[in-house]
Amino acid sequence: MFKKIYNSPDLFKIVSTYCSENNAEICLSDGLDLHSDDKLLILKTDAYYSSKNMHNPPPSIDCLILVKCDKCDGYDLHLVELRDINSQNGFNKENIVSKFKTIIDNFLQVQFKDIFSRV
Repeated sequence: MFKKIYNSPDLFKIVSTYCSENNAEICLSDGLDLHSDDKLLILKTDAYYSSKNMHNPPPSIDCLILVKCDKCDGYDLHLVELRDINSQNGFNKENIVSKFKTIIDNFLQVQFKDIFSRV
């Protein structure tokens, strides 16, 4: 899967060495190395939609983190939306749900189905 991502011009542009947004950042466990291309890959999915020059791009989560499984020929996918809020008043549930739906329903199942689908 990683090779297909690196060979995709659209996806290669959004490969990142970090996942941070809104004054928050993901910290990885010691077993995961950002500089190891064979185990971990971070895609800045929000950058994909904002780079499309759409008048009104769909809402998108900040990052999709892919981790190659050590025990099988599979991957763990972590969908990440980062927020820096002091109370629940700054949390818009409908907006957050729509961000995840964009990635699941469009990014994974339509735009890049050939990479992320095993069917």
